[in-house]
Amino acid sequence: MATNWEEIKKRLAEVIKGKVVILGVGNDLRGDDGFGSLLAKGLKEKVKGVIFDGGKSPENYIGKIIKERPDSILIVDALDTGSSPGEVTIREPEELRGEEFSTHHLSLPLMASVLQSETRAKIHVIGVQPVRIKFGEGLSLPMERVLERLRKTLIEILAEV
Repeated sequence: MATNWEEIKKRLAEVIKGKVVILGVGNDLRGDDGFGSLLAKGLKEKVKGVIFDGGKSPENYIGKIIKERPDSILIVDALDTGSSPGEVTIREPEELRGEEFSTHHLSLPLMASVLQSETRAKIHVIGVQPVRIKFGEGLSLPMERVLERLRKTLIEILAEV
């Protein structure tokens, strides 16, 4: 199933409220796993909100995110849901249990749980189905296309917040 960008845009507009923190997660030395990190780098200084590139150790940003006192937190990561390559999903962290692919030290649901208890923010995970997770390779073509489309969509939505 291909990503329905109108639905993604509508869903993002629904979940992004108030002060926003975006945390990009991923190892850009492992192909498509670098998606979240690359998105964060592409959004810095282009949107309202606070952008963190959590790389492969997003747990190092928990304290910084808590200090920001956000109303909404978006965590962006490559997420193996078994869907079509490059397909985008928006989920609440508790929906990820048992489905999560991770190259990170702390699982996203656990990290989100800590952030939720400390900030009371609404937290959502933007997951993109990776094509390949191999050392030394850049993003696959489907992920490059999604990266640009999602970056533009977030810039547009965050301009209105």
